[in-house]
Amino acid sequence: MIKFQFSLVVIVLVMLAAPVSSQVGMSRVPNTTIQMPAEMPVSGFGLVPALGSLRFEEPVAIAFPPGEVGRVFVVERRGRILVVDRTEPEPSASVFLDIRNEVNSSWIESGLLGLAFHPDYATNGYFYVFRTSTESSAASPGYRHNVVVRYSVSVADPNAALLESKEYIVKQLDVSPEHNGGDIHFGPDGYLYFSIGDNGPGPVDASDHPHQPIDGGMFGGVFRIDVDLRPDSVAPNPHHAVTGNYAIPPDNPFIGVTEHHGVAVDPGEVRTEFYAYGFRNPWRFSFHPVTGALYLGDVGNAAWEEINIVEPGENYGWPYIEGLTE
Repeated sequence: MIKFQFSLVVIVLVMLAAPVSSQVGMSRVPNTTIQMPAEMPVSGFGLVPALGSLRFEEPVAIAFPPGEVGRVFVVERRGRILVVDRTEPEPSASVFLDIRNEVNSSWIESGLLGLAFHPDYATNGYFYVFRTSTESSAASPGYRHNVVVRYSVSVADPNAALLESKEYIVKQLDVSPEHNGGDIHFGPDGYLYFSIGDNGPGPVDASDHPHQPIDGGMFGGVFRIDVDLRPDSVAPNPHHAVTGNYAIPPDNPFIGVTEHHGVAVDPGEVRTEFYAYGFRNPWRFSFHPVTGALYLGDVGNAAWEEINIVEPGENYGWPYIEGLTE
């Protein structure tokens, strides 16, 4: 596990092209591919709007279909996805998906939070969104849930999604509107990864979320699932969040475990969707385009934010530690 820590500063993270040290000492490998001037010039540079005069309402994510460069998809927290054509002299936008009536965005950390295109989007037209909404499930009718949903694009119009194509992938009951995480991406391995926070606010106090459970719900972690139902994948353990529309990659790290933090656990109760755990609010993550490393920004409690390199099966500390505490 590698963890970078920062104290209440604005950070621009440049993902390193050089290999990253596996040492827990947080040493930074010098980047040899990007050179900064010894002194920043006082003039001669400026900002240029990337999308012309377009404006968006509470944008939280952007995504590109695999292999495309001419279109940008912008996710608005309140429940819309806009598609922007960048090939025109003045970029234009149209509504790709509008699910504002299905999204619970009353709290700032809730809403439509993530978008991922299937690696074979050009042929199957599948894309996946993460949203918070008032849903019914086997656990609770008509209550707040964290939801992963698959949609299809219209065959007749590549700039329009089919609302009626909705298929639930995950439907996790959540008692709090906060710490929803909500990012979602396909990894280099073709599996779908998504993040969910710790099921509510709280100080650095283990009594709030005891023993970082992996045998409860999908909380405080990065999760990895197989939405293509490959023949070597295994069925998920029964749980109200499971829809039957995904399987578990055979090398997920918590398959078959019988002990967690010195406590016996039933391997039939473990949420084998876990890829890594110990996160407070894993808000955004991405995969390095060269190395495939997973970089994740975890929102801190008060004074510290974290950027972590996420490795399978690792514990990233919350709610026992954060920031400089080791």
